[in-house]
Amino acid sequence: MVSRGHYTVAYMQAQRFFVEHHIKEAKQILGLDQFQTRKWIALHHKLAISILVSSFILKEKPRCFEDLPLLSVRDIENCTTLQLLKSCQTIK
Repeated sequence: MVSRGHYTVAYMQAQRFFVEHHIKEAKQILGLDQFQTRKWIALHHKLAISILVSSFILKEKPRCFEDLPLLSVRDIENCTTLQLLKSCQTIK
C-alpha cells in the first residue's frame, strides 16, 4: 500500500466533500433523482438537461463569489426564475 502524507489525505478528503456536495445538490434541487421514464431517449434528455444546468451553476458560483460568497443553488434557481418572469412580463 502506498504511504501518503497527512496533507495529501486531507486534500483528497476535501475534494471528495465538494464532489459529494455537488451530487447532493443535483439530486435535491435540480431534480436529478425525480424522474421516471419508459424509454432511454427520455432518460438521456433528462440527464443532458441536468448536466447543462449543473455546469451553469458551477460557472455562476465563482463568478458571483466576491459579491455573494454564500450563493447557493437555490439562490441561483430563484434569481433565474425571477429574471425569466420579468422578461415574460416585458414581452407582453
